[in-house]
Amino acid sequence: MKRVLSLVLILCVWTISLHAQNTLTDKSAIQEMPEASEAITVIEADEIRGKAISLERLLNKAVGIKVRQSEGLSNNSQIRTHDLDGEQIMLFIDGQPANPVDGMFNIDDIPLHLIERIEIYRDIVPGRFGSSPSGEVVNIVVRDFETDYTDLSYERSSYNTNRASGVLKQNYEDHGISLGLSGFYNSSDNDYKFSPPYFGDDLTITRDHDKFNSYKVGLTTDFTKLWFDNIRLKFVHYGNEQEIQGIAQNIQHAETKHSFNIFEQQLEKKGLFSKHIDFKLNSFIRFGTTNFIDTANVDPYLDSMAKGEIGYWPNDSDDKIVEVRERINFLYEISPSHILNLNTDIHYADKRSSDDLANDFMGLNISNYTSDMLALTSSLTYKTKLFDNTFVNILSGKAFYLKTNSTPLNEVLFDFNISPKAISNSTTDFGFSEAFRWQALPFLNLNASYQHIYRVPTLEEFFGDGVLVDQSYDLNPEKIDHLNLRLKFDTPHFMGMERVQLEVAGFYQNVKNMINLKSGMYTRFYDNFHHIKVKGVEAELKIDFSNRFYGYINGTYRDIRDARKFVSNTPQVPNPTYDMEMPNFPTLFANFGFEYSAENLFGTGQFTKIYWDSQYTDEYKYDWEVSPHIDPTLPSTFIHDMGILHSFNHTYTIGFEIRNITDTDVRDHYNRQLVGRSYHLKFRYTLLEGR
Repeated sequence: MKRVLSLVLILCVWTISLHAQNTLTDKSAIQEMPEASEAITVIEADEIRGKAISLERLLNKAVGIKVRQSEGLSNNSQIRTHDLDGEQIMLFIDGQPANPVDGMFNIDDIPLHLIERIEIYRDIVPGRFGSSPSGEVVNIVVRDFETDYTDLSYERSSYNTNRASGVLKQNYEDHGISLGLSGFYNSSDNDYKFSPPYFGDDLTITRDHDKFNSYKVGLTTDFTKLWFDNIRLKFVHYGNEQEIQGIAQNIQHAETKHSFNIFEQQLEKKGLFSKHIDFKLNSFIRFGTTNFIDTANVDPYLDSMAKGEIGYWPNDSDDKIVEVRERINFLYEISPSHILNLNTDIHYADKRSSDDLANDFMGLNISNYTSDMLALTSSLTYKTKLFDNTFVNILSGKAFYLKTNSTPLNEVLFDFNISPKAISNSTTDFGFSEAFRWQALPFLNLNASYQHIYRVPTLEEFFGDGVLVDQSYDLNPEKIDHLNLRLKFDTPHFMGMERVQLEVAGFYQNVKNMINLKSGMYTRFYDNFHHIKVKGVEAELKIDFSNRFYGYINGTYRDIRDARKFVSNTPQVPNPTYDMEMPNFPTLFANFGFEYSAENLFGTGQFTKIYWDSQYTDEYKYDWEVSPHIDPTLPSTFIHDMGILHSFNHTYTIGFEIRNITDTDVRDHYNRQLVGRSYHLKFRYTLLEGR
């Protein structure tokens, strides 16, 4: 770390002496974003469009980001940043929460060419996002056009993977109305070969029951000439079906199905009752069904209870889910240098479980119960700009409220004479955050932040997934103390290069009541792990060598340890894993790559891009190392991807990509083998009126 900081200091001093007169002028809005008081990483459109690469792979290239993916297309992925995991990272689309719930949504469902940019808020989450993310937000901004627009794409990949998407937009400028129709369809057999972790490397199995398909149809209407500056109404229908692949046993019939309808309303008004007050309202309503089907009869002669391939009773569930979210935001500009922001996020969800087949088989009600959750997060933020905006400070206070109602069934399954009783939990907490950005030089920014906040459980953590993850009725909010220090250097025309960006950061985090996925007798469930400590550093260097050559390299080192000195609820018993590294968190990982792009290389009106991306992950543990007879170590991996795309007149684009060129053996957090080498071919047609 000392060497890294010394290198940064030398580079900064050198830059000052050579380019003291250099200033960043005519910056785009995207270039100015990382200079806000929040630490932001922005993946721009030029890094996204045209590639066959998936969103999961694209996020994996960013410094400090690690996307943990299960096997195959659209098995749920989890975004991990330098110090957080899974549900702690909030995913937004145009500022609306979009985290996966009950298999409803996967990050790879979003077609890349429809994305304008990706904003990664690293340390402090702006109050406008509401909810209670613990310092990390990924916001995907979808492309929007003032003119009529058509975009169609199709991708064909290994393992019979097909992905199609389309967007049609029509503008009626005179009436202030625009209509948009969008949709996608994804399908894959996911039938690659793998070596199961329980039988050694000599056994190779073809995944023969992991087919997946998903689809979405959305209709959006915008009104811009009414009393509100903008009124957006949106309807989305989403559905998917997923076969369940067996790992330790053969599964041929079990599957899940999901179907949801979503209504969204967004209202924006600048100068609400006063020119100093801006107002935004985001409304979100989702309702639908999730089904778990497991009715195969495995072997009734050996086990009379074996009426399903996965559980000890058959399942044919029909669970109903209703989710409502209201986010209200007021921004009051006291003066250009002093701004107040009040944001309130109300989140309610209700799940009505139903499985008459399981109840009839067991002879008692084990599934037909209702659970609900109400979460309220309110924040007041004071933003100050001083010294000609070279110093920006944000001070924020937050209030968190959580109430849950559920019916635990653990005791009922061991004693059928016990009648289940509903349990209610509620908690109220308060937090705060402080962040500032100091522009020491026109090309040098220092960001620092500290926050003491609470993160309430997500719906997935509380409700479970209805298949292998049970409901967790007694979860408590995570208590988080988070400290960050970040240095950002960004200048054009440096030593003959078009643009150079260097970012170095250090972070520390103390998390109590950490929510972690644990294994039970038959299934898994979320539990408050109680206490971990995190510290680490990360660095990234991006260089535009010219208008044709671009390269990047980044790396993250983090140390995540169990801080519990004693076993939970039994303070007399020392914790055997105290001060040990947490499993399933890579300690060291890095990315590097380069791109070559050129206009008119093969003819007028043509564009060509060739790219190479590499990912290195050091070895790490997938379980606690508590026995000298078992070594739960996943080996280090070095993965390489390469691709080429070519467009004609900015209308027709063809792209080809090879992932994991060397067919490296990659394992997930349960030591299960992921997909190896794969090939991807993508076609795209774009028509923008007036271009």
